[in-house]
Amino acid sequence: MPNGIHICIFVYGATYTSLLAEILLANLAAMVLEIPEDLRRLSRVRIVTTGKDIPLIEASPALPVLRQRICVEILNAARLGGYEQHGNYGPMVESQRIFVVDAARENAALFFVGPDQVYSRGSFALFVDLLRRGYRVVIGPGPRAKREAARAELRELIAASPDGSFAPDSDWLIDLFFRHWHPINDQFLIEYEESIWWKAYVCNRPHPDELLFRFFQGPTFVAWPRHRQDDFDGFIDQKLPELSCNSWREIYVVDDARDCLALDLTRDDFVDVLALADFPRVYLLQNLFNAHAIKDLKLIYGLRTCRLHRGDRDLSEMQRKFDRVIDPLILLALAERKIRHRFGAWAALIFRNFCVLNTHTLGFILGPFSARLARKWKDVDPLAPVAPIAATGPAQPE
Repeated sequence: MPNGIHICIFVYGATYTSLLAEILLANLAAMVLEIPEDLRRLSRVRIVTTGKDIPLIEASPALPVLRQRICVEILNAARLGGYEQHGNYGPMVESQRIFVVDAARENAALFFVGPDQVYSRGSFALFVDLLRRGYRVVIGPGPRAKREAARAELRELIAASPDGSFAPDSDWLIDLFFRHWHPINDQFLIEYEESIWWKAYVCNRPHPDELLFRFFQGPTFVAWPRHRQDDFDGFIDQKLPELSCNSWREIYVVDDARDCLALDLTRDDFVDVLALADFPRVYLLQNLFNAHAIKDLKLIYGLRTCRLHRGDRDLSEMQRKFDRVIDPLILLALAERKIRHRFGAWAALIFRNFCVLNTHTLGFILGPFSARLARKWKDVDPLAPVAPIAATGPAQPE
């Protein structure tokens, strides 16, 4: 087990800070009780923010309750300038860099929590259980709901709680998500005419209250760095799996949102400005071939489907249809990696262009075979024991 857990939050600005103070801290006050007491004594919540945002956090009614249950650090350490190469993500990237370096030094695991998220009951208990079993990275669903509509219902939960903390049941949170579906979710649907260029995941919505996910980059909920890091570039979804895992078997992909759900409360009028794709499958395949962003680890955990539903309907046939679309694309991308390694970049480029030009034909041909080819990864028990973790003290440099 790690020597403690760092629950890491980066926040600045009145909008996100007020959301953290009103909603997230009340949620965390309940969620941290799922961490066993002996481990919780070694753990802490770390909030990196700016000096002018600290008073609003300190005024949160939930903060005293949270502090009774776990150590809370509020750090005036947010650096908002000097990282133009990362665009709007610059301040977040720098804070995540600090979080990872500090946790690696202490052999602590990281729970990454956004100020605009709400976690379902049982999520932290699952994370702790996975760490105990030897997993190093946890990937899971983080869909978006309209913020203000969802916020009103969450306030009612807080008001009804004796101590002002709350941990919603997963079915309740799933219902909340579908009631207040954010249009930006449509842009990740592979069947949507104006589907967005691939980002971190792709979805299929076979029924109004059911969603199927495939992850290719994140979101990363948990990471346990394997070695001490002198520095880290801050992109946790892209880089941290390689720093934390020796094998894809040490990555856990949540396959049912009833076990764990982090709902993102997104500004109602938010629109992602990334270019839209006319042919989702072609653009998905092109992005899967992007060797700079995608490594074998991420392609392999992309073979697992995560289901977001209430559990009162059989999704097996719907999932099989989704799998028949996605599996061939992932397997083609894995094949391109092998060709690049064995025959060089030119051979890989020829293969890539052929696949992009013939994606629908190849998907039809490979469909019957892809399930068998994928079985070696998809049929592995996600909770099967992995290689034992030797170190129990502070992480050592490589």
